Amino acid sequence: MNKDQPPQSRWTNRTRTEGGAGPAEPAGDLQDAAEVARLFCEALMDPGHFRNTLESLVTPGSRAHWGDFSAAARELQQVPVWDVAAVAEPAEEDPKVAYVGIFPTAAAGTTPGSSRPADGATVVTLVWRDQLGAWLVHAFGQPVDPATAGGTA
Repeated sequence: MNKDQPPQSRWTNRTRTEGGAGPAEPAGDLQDAAEVARLFCEALMDPGHFRNTLESLVTPGSRAHWGDFSAAARELQQVPVWDVAAVAEPAEEDPKVAYVGIFPTAAAGTTPGSSRPADGATVVTLVWRDQLGAWLVHAFGQPVDPATAGGTA
């Protein structure tokens, strides 16, 4: 399999109800930022096993900064019984950047009118990649502007 192919060409599309579906074989739509954030978080639950999935979901310029994904996995584990916001919030200045809240299921998600996470929540920053026709994860934790974060988008 060619590693230079877009991520979606390397994955088998199956529904979540079919046997064996999960982060290794996502059913999500890579054109939906919230689905990509969900897939990324599901894969973070076992970063050793799903490392290839995680690597294929992050922006190429940020790959070196993720290491073995254990820091992001530990941060996600700090969010009790997490869920992913159903809709991404686009960045005000750049429609090719979106933020998706990851929050405790008992929380409201994000602070109304901003991409700042509610207490106990975190944010996935995603960047639209035209050449792939997909959203990719740029950062995890606080909202990040990829244009000012070293140009790694």
